[in-house]
Amino acid sequence: MRSKAIEILVIEDNEVDAFLSHNALTCNELSVQLNFVSDGIEALNYLFKIGSFQQALTPDLILLDLKMDGMDGIEFLKVLKDHPTLKSIPVVIVSTSSQPTDIELTQQFNAIAYLTKPLVQQEIVPIIENLHLFSPGGNNRKPLTNR
Repeated sequence: MRSKAIEILVIEDNEVDAFLSHNALTCNELSVQLNFVSDGIEALNYLFKIGSFQQALTPDLILLDLKMDGMDGIEFLKVLKDHPTLKSIPVVIVSTSSQPTDIELTQQFNAIAYLTKPLVQQEIVPIIENLHLFSPGGNNRKPLTNR
């Protein structure tokens, strides 16, 4: 297991879903550092260290809601996956949608998993515990889904 906390950026515009995600990610044995933003634009500011995010650390994992006002999850994925260094950050989709078209579209942008809300420990903890498999050089690029 890693000695440093796993940096996780949670991109979620719904406060209740953000709270549930927080609970699922902190009520276990994992050492995580959670950072929350509410939309794709704020997430890009975080990743590019703009404004109040100048001291932000690059996350080890991004949890991404798809359906958000402003820049939605798909638009965010497009920008992320076009960036030479940021494209290697593993992304897990956490969405209310279980539409096959949404799942297929996110797989085209290399999302490592697609989970439907609410986020639960039994689904996210194994992904975090095996995050090394999804990093560059890892041997598991097949996306996971709970649907």
